[in-house]
Amino acid sequence: MAGRTRTRTLRASAAAIAVLAIAAPGASAADATAPPSITVVGHASRKAVNDTARVRLGVVSEGKTAVLALDRNSARARNVVNAVKSQGIPAADIKTETVSLERLRVKRKHHPARIFYRATNRVVVTVRAIGRAAAVIDAAVHAGATGVSGLDFSTSKEDDLYLQALGSAFDKAKAKAELLANRAGVPLGAPLQIEEGGPLVTSTGFTDPLGAAVGVPIEPGTTTVGADVTVVFAIVSL
Repeated sequence: MAGRTRTRTLRASAAAIAVLAIAAPGASAADATAPPSITVVGHASRKAVNDTARVRLGVVSEGKTAVLALDRNSARARNVVNAVKSQGIPAADIKTETVSLERLRVKRKHHPARIFYRATNRVVVTVRAIGRAAAVIDAAVHAGATGVSGLDFSTSKEDDLYLQALGSAFDKAKAKAELLANRAGVPLGAPLQIEEGGPLVTSTGFTDPLGAAVGVPIEPGTTTVGADVTVVFAIVSL
């Protein structure tokens, strides 16, 4: 069984750091006027079981002429799309990704070169009821699909997971600042600056692409969404 891991990073997760910034003797005039502060980074993550799958279905056909190859391909591609729709997939979740036609020339020993045409049609299908993913792939292959690839898993709760992680990341950053201020013996003030780091999304799922003809075994896996927050807290002057 083959594994598939998808990692999407909008901004690299920062390592947790804490800096206690206090003006030192001999500092410049600009530094002297800057309020003392503590800078901390908080990180948190949330996880959910994947509920959505995206799969690429391809049809490849050949013919002695360009028209013949394309006609064969178009007919088979229509059969595949109709089979996918018969599994309850709406047209809005089926998108044509590639349509191509190429002329090929194959040399043969002691014979004239063979010239033929190859047409390709590839569609991307989004399956929002992940329990139907195996049936969709199976129906497509039986209808004429010659390739199954790019199976990705995700969760429809990704935005909610990120907001939850973001709030928890801030709480962790504040807890670090409170600890540092307490150890340093200074009162902690309000946040002076808050910087949000982009989400780190990691999704895993498993499928056996060779089992399409007999029912594809699919495990949806989970998606983990992480968040980073950098916060600058003021140190209250006594």
